[in-house]
Amino acid sequence: MPEEIWKVVPGHERYEVSDAGNVRSAGRYDHLGKWREPRLMTKRRDKDGYLSVILAGKDMRVHRAVALTFLGPSLLPHVNHRNGIKSDNSLANLEWCSISDNVRHAIDTGLIVYGKDLNARRSKGWIQAEKSGFGLMLRGRQDLIAAGMNPSTVTSCLKGRRNTHRGFTITRVSPQNL
Repeated sequence: MPEEIWKVVPGHERYEVSDAGNVRSAGRYDHLGKWREPRLMTKRRDKDGYLSVILAGKDMRVHRAVALTFLGPSLLPHVNHRNGIKSDNSLANLEWCSISDNVRHAIDTGLIVYGKDLNARRSKGWIQAEKSGFGLMLRGRQDLIAAGMNPSTVTSCLKGRRNTHRGFTITRVSPQNL
């Protein structure tokens, strides 16, 4: 098994994080000049199920520490666990992503069961837009806008008030048919 790679956590120079998702205090000399060996930090599970540690008196989620240290800062706000396991904070399992990418990944991997989560009333599912053999699968307002469609007009098509929008026939696709 390859040895862990340790790097200093940005903004927390007294702590190091490994590519395997472990966190330790950095080796240092104390105020008396005595050498203190690096010590693994105790990880605890927070209210959302993620592992966190206390660095300089503040909570920090381990997956964010690994991503900041090894992947660098990102404009994307979330860190996605590729395999969906919140306690697997290895570098190979983490990636920066947008909020919508994170939610889609959770739905696609079964972490959020379609129609059973707290926001099920708002979760409408996938929309299919078809035009002379060309089809689009869209989900959510941002996808509709990116495809050049007006979300209000698409809603009118889905409710039967209009037949088409920009030449596309709009239908809702159930999750079982994906």
